[in-house]
Amino acid sequence: MSSTLLFDFPDRLKEFRQLVFTCQTALSSSTLDRQVVADHIQQLEQIIQTHLLTLPLEVIPQPHQSPWLSVRTELRRTLRLLMTEFSFWQMARSGDRQHHYQKRLQYYCQQLADFAQVMEQWFV
Repeated sequence: MSSTLLFDFPDRLKEFRQLVFTCQTALSSSTLDRQVVADHIQQLEQIIQTHLLTLPLEVIPQPHQSPWLSVRTELRRTLRLLMTEFSFWQMARSGDRQHHYQKRLQYYCQQLADFAQVMEQWFV
């Protein structure tokens, strides 16, 4: 881990939140491009796996270390659910099923945005 992680992490959270917003926008677009959504979701997975879940506890400000353990668990859970719904969405053939999974993807993206917002407040 970099010694500048504490200073870089708030910026990484902002970038993560922006990517979540971009993904939400792509999912709600009237001209839905499945490949664009797929690329965004794969980027989200990579950021969560490499930048958020690997964050050492010592980097989190002391009063937020206990909540971080819960948030990290929920991030893992949400990521698993997001990736499962993403697989189902990609395999869905009927428009109704695609729409159903699309709504589920939007829901999980909103959860990720909420987590990012909470974590950003820890570094203010």
